[in-house]
Amino acid sequence: MTKPLTKTVSSETLSRAHKVGLPLCLIGGISLNSMDELRQKVGEIPIDYVAVTTDILHHSPEMVTAKCQAWRRYLETWD
Repeated sequence: MTKPLTKTVSSETLSRAHKVGLPLCLIGGISLNSMDELRQKVGEIPIDYVAVTTDILHHSPEMVTAKCQAWRRYLETWD
């Protein structure tokens, strides 16, 4: 975890933010391996953005390309 003092936002807070029209972004420690769990936690709350850095950029150039393609495939299925 790159920011150990941060707190996880509850699904109730996400729901309230959505109800008042705020765009929602998942950020922090996100990887392809954690996305299914995150999707379950947010449930039906629509997420507008997903910010991913480490899961993509901490690899060789060849792997960065592969990771970007894998993320694209994954996010194309996200409704």
